Amino acid sequence: MAYSRVVTKQRSLTRDDFVTAALNYIDTHGAAMLTATTLGEVMGVHQTAIYRHLPSMEDLYGATLDRVFGKILERPLPKGTPRARLRAHVMNVHHVFYEHPNALGLVLSSRGDLPNADRLSKLGLSLIRDLGLTGQRLALCHQMLESYIVGTHIYDLGGAPHHLEIRRQRRRRIDYPDIDRSIPTVESVDALNRAAFAAGVDALLDFCESQVNAKR
Repeated sequence: MAYSRVVTKQRSLTRDDFVTAALNYIDTHGAAMLTATTLGEVMGVHQTAIYRHLPSMEDLYGATLDRVFGKILERPLPKGTPRARLRAHVMNVHHVFYEHPNALGLVLSSRGDLPNADRLSKLGLSLIRDLGLTGQRLALCHQMLESYIVGTHIYDLGGAPHHLEIRRQRRRRIDYPDIDRSIPTVESVDALNRAAFAAGVDALLDFCESQVNAKR
């Protein structure tokens, strides 16, 4: 298979070039298809060129996932109440994950040493603290939100770009009239997924706020 080259040979390639090429490839073909050989073909270099910048393909996968997390950090947060800012942060994650659904598969194999992921966690913790939570309650709400956000998107976006049709067909096999009527098209599956995610976020934020004045 021939791939279009994403960079030229007129300048020396950098680590950033390889990460950019990897993310572009994953967005189109999926993480499972990315190898040193295919990346070399995309970039017009020998397959070993990546190892001048990153120790292993696992490190490239991590750097690519961290690029996605960095895109979340680039999105601004509005002024407003602590809850509104925390909700906006969660929705920033939602929008970026939808822009790069295939990259989510890298979460399952990540070793976790990702600088932007750490910054993202610190931002989330700070926003939860602004609600008035501390200690164990802060840790509980952070873990609850993180598990919900990551888990929901891995499930909803798994199998991209065909994930919506996969979900539609799966629901049709259940043969439950209310479900069949609610998702007749892939567009309706997408709308339901997004609405369900937002409703879940609001329910979790209700719980977090309930913990502010809860008895210890």
